[in-house]
Amino acid sequence: MKWSLTEFMTSKLRSYPLLRIVLFLALGIFVGDSLCDIGVLLNGMEDTYGGSCHLANGEGSKTSDWLYYVLGAFVLLPFFIGNRVLKSRKSILHLSVWFWSAVGVAFFSLGVLLVLAQRRDCAVQWEEGENVHRVLISSSVVEKTKVYQADAILGDGAFKGRKVRLSLMKSQNNSRMEQNLQLAASDRTKVDLKGVRCVENSERESETCAQSMSLVPKIGDELLCYGRIERPRNAGNPREFNFAGWLRGQGISGVLFSADSCWRMAEAASIRPTLAVRMLRLRESLLERYRQYLDGEELAVLSAMTLGEKSGLNAQLREVFSQTGTSHVLALSGLHLGILFFFFHIFVLKHCRRRWSVVLCSILGIMLLWGFAFIAGFPKSLVRATLMFTMMQVCGIFSRRSSSLNNLFFAALCLLLLSPLALFDIGFQLSCLSVFFILIIMPRLWVPKCVERYPILRFVYDLMAVSLCAQLCTAPLVAYYFHTFPVYGLFANLLAVPMAYLLLGVSLLFFCLPFLQSLLGPILSVGVDVLLKGLGWIGSLPGAVLSWSPSFALVLGIYACLLLCYAYTRLHRKSFYTSISVALLLTVAGVYWTEWKDQVRPSIVCYNLNQTPAVHFISSPSASHIWSSNSSRADSALSAVRNNYWRECGIAEPRWIGEQDSLCGDVIRYGEVFSFRHHRIAVSAGPLPPNSPSAPLPVDVLLLCRGYKGELSRLLRFYSPDLVVLDGSLTPYYRRKYLQKLKDIGLPTHDMKAGGAYINVLE
Repeated sequence: MKWSLTEFMTSKLRSYPLLRIVLFLALGIFVGDSLCDIGVLLNGMEDTYGGSCHLANGEGSKTSDWLYYVLGAFVLLPFFIGNRVLKSRKSILHLSVWFWSAVGVAFFSLGVLLVLAQRRDCAVQWEEGENVHRVLISSSVVEKTKVYQADAILGDGAFKGRKVRLSLMKSQNNSRMEQNLQLAASDRTKVDLKGVRCVENSERESETCAQSMSLVPKIGDELLCYGRIERPRNAGNPREFNFAGWLRGQGISGVLFSADSCWRMAEAASIRPTLAVRMLRLRESLLERYRQYLDGEELAVLSAMTLGEKSGLNAQLREVFSQTGTSHVLALSGLHLGILFFFFHIFVLKHCRRRWSVVLCSILGIMLLWGFAFIAGFPKSLVRATLMFTMMQVCGIFSRRSSSLNNLFFAALCLLLLSPLALFDIGFQLSCLSVFFILIIMPRLWVPKCVERYPILRFVYDLMAVSLCAQLCTAPLVAYYFHTFPVYGLFANLLAVPMAYLLLGVSLLFFCLPFLQSLLGPILSVGVDVLLKGLGWIGSLPGAVLSWSPSFALVLGIYACLLLCYAYTRLHRKSFYTSISVALLLTVAGVYWTEWKDQVRPSIVCYNLNQTPAVHFISSPSASHIWSSNSSRADSALSAVRNNYWRECGIAEPRWIGEQDSLCGDVIRYGEVFSFRHHRIAVSAGPLPPNSPSAPLPVDVLLLCRGYKGELSRLLRFYSPDLVVLDGSLTPYYRRKYLQKLKDIGLPTHDMKAGGAYINVLE
């Protein structure tokens, strides 16, 4: 039977009723988050780059109460419409257009409300100034060059229970450490502003402080940290990753940096660990067993594959798996859960003969799956898979047929209701998308008869088909986020997936049979080594990775065409050709519009970096120049800009302007003044000359950077700016000082910490 596109979509929506609910909820979440970003719903509550916040603990929001009443009324709308439909008896409830329209409006409104609630919860006005904070580390500690990073829970004060991202600087200054220890051993007792004793007058306290300086913090440790908590903020550089939004999606509402010798282990624990922290401690104890037999890259890969511990993965390891299209092996998902459930089915469920034993073992299997997800830290892809397996087992217990697609939509619905900002999580998107296309494409694939006869051939065939389907169907989204396409991903997965079966199976025996750990440990080490060497060889082949940066319009067009091709056998030819022609035309129009909007124009970009200024003069994609007072430090800090902005927009590597350069392309330099296409920008990054000029030099922009410590009034004797830009390298003291002076004078100001990088597109 051939249908029109509308009839086909209506049929599928009736077969999978949860699909329309998920679509409306996701649309509401997207619209609500977009309105929050532009300040329509959360006006004055928060901003992306860390400006002023007028909300404290959910109070002071400028959002009108009538908005909540309207959205709440829309959520209740299906109950009233359904009641009217049932009373009229003119149509069946689940076939009523009015009823499903009301359901769509209700879940759209619910999505907006959920996003608003989560964004309000994360919009916190932290206390001014630096204080001593008692925190409990609630995640794995990532050791970097100069700091330890982890998530932590505040244990005192008005913000008790809030999650913050904690950065602890490693001890590098022995003299400061000695001063700290002397203060700790002195007769005085220092008490922080919240009444928490941070140093006590005892010799034992001095020893504890000395030991804590040399220890690496770990999950469940309680610390005393001195510093200022701030809201997460983005740098505002072009095409940067939305770090503040990502932290917000993790439920983190603040960042706390504590310098060396300004943090230590708490002597007595006073914060009760949450259940999640206790489960992560259990995972840490399991990792300790691994560490007895593995180390380095082998330990990092096996920990990620089996326990979800990714803190040991360095950039080189991630690059190897990314270039070969096997990153999904490191992210716990349905693959890992399917392997574990495969072993559970082979060794347990398959031997259950009676009905009651099947039910009990199924319940046991569900409990084990959720226990594994709990220990792994509840990654979204694993939670999605666990929900799907749970629904499958529940249907099996009640002797009901289970629809895998409905299970997928149910899992997505649960995740979005519990964590609406999970919609923007890359792992959630890739997980749901890959499973969706596997479920709709795999049943339609032709299987040769010679393959059906032999189980081993069928296993290899299914493995290749699933890997190819998942890789090709997620390739546009992967390229959109990571700008690469792994050419040999299919062959790499033929190695990675069987090795995942082997490593997960041996790891299961490793933990269940402790007396065999001395035998199984070396086997795990050899297995991981074979996997890494094999993937390294595949990744080193010529043309292993292609650079591809599709626009969002192109990605949408590709998936629309894929879905229309899936519906080809069910649609009238005229309907199919019309639909795919419209999709292609809209895709081409969207791609051209995106390219026109994003084309590189002559501009001046002052990047927002923490330690040094960087000014980029862009004449064209092939010709640009950049200046910095510390080029080596700026070159390292601009790595993200290089990958996300220059490479994606086709901007060639810029030439650095040296101290002796006076003419570089369109850039003319006079000391600390740069002229570019009739625009002057003066940079103040050091002391001024002793003699002031007779009249200030008119400039378009005055960039105040780290290094200038003089008065603003003296600087204005040298330059007469139309706009003053406060660089991101300025210290908080000088930033506050200059902001107040500029406010008193009335000069237009752009503060990079509040408004992001300064970008001036020249006409």
